[in-house]
Amino acid sequence: MAKELGPIIEELIEKGGLIVLAGDFNARTGTVGVLMSDEHECRKSQDGTLNEAGRYLLDFCAHHGLKILNGLTNGDWEGKVTSINARGSAVVDYIIVNDHEMIDRMEIQKRIESDHLPIQVWLNLSYFPLVRGLKMKIKRNRWNWKKDKGFDVAFDQCLQAKLVALNGCLDSVDTLVNSVNNIFNTTADEMGLTPNQTTTNYLSWFDKDCREEKQETRKALRKFRKSRSDEDRRDYVNKKTRLKKLYQQKKKEREEQMWLRINECTTGDHCLYIPEMDPFRNV
Repeated sequence: MAKELGPIIEELIEKGGLIVLAGDFNARTGTVGVLMSDEHECRKSQDGTLNEAGRYLLDFCAHHGLKILNGLTNGDWEGKVTSINARGSAVVDYIIVNDHEMIDRMEIQKRIESDHLPIQVWLNLSYFPLVRGLKMKIKRNRWNWKKDKGFDVAFDQCLQAKLVALNGCLDSVDTLVNSVNNIFNTTADEMGLTPNQTTTNYLSWFDKDCREEKQETRKALRKFRKSRSDEDRRDYVNKKTRLKKLYQQKKKEREEQMWLRINECTTGDHCLYIPEMDPFRNV
């Protein structure tokens, strides 16, 4: 890791860059923090083991001025375990930064798809002087436009009257965007336009059995995270194994059903395959 990441980190630090390392480091650091000013930071951790890989990671962080946020940040003051399997539980997945103020919060999520629990991080956007490339989800309405004669002119007049009223009443770009969106939606509603509504019914393998089994598995995970007992850990691992087998079974049944439906198209007309395949697409 030092050979590969070291030069990159040093170059970023020289340029004043911000660094976030995240993922599975296969290292257990216990409650030991990174050495800062001849003293180790005190972190909390549900995994008290410090192994050789953990010492190496701590030395690497100290050398480059990096900080481990697990057990030292809002949302994870306890240093919750990040990996749970049949052999035990441990903290091996980390969020490591060169400036902790860029992170508002981090949480170890209650997901059951993997032995490793995902870590969710909230960035402190006010810390960044300029944020580029961030994608935001924007709700867009598509309206069924009327083709009546003169409707375009009437809609434009109604819209302009509302936009003129905005002049001098805005204090930020966010307010402008929200106000204009609201005006468009209000005008469309007043003019009798209706939004397009399309629904697609897909045949999914994830059914009631999967939902119930997943709920039970997540309950077992929550119970273990609260009790930290070996018995609850084994119960969670067994339930997760059973859930994985159920998923595989349901996917296999869905695939068999798909091919059965296709084989029933015996007319030789390839167009009949399209409606038969539609329920199985994008699932």
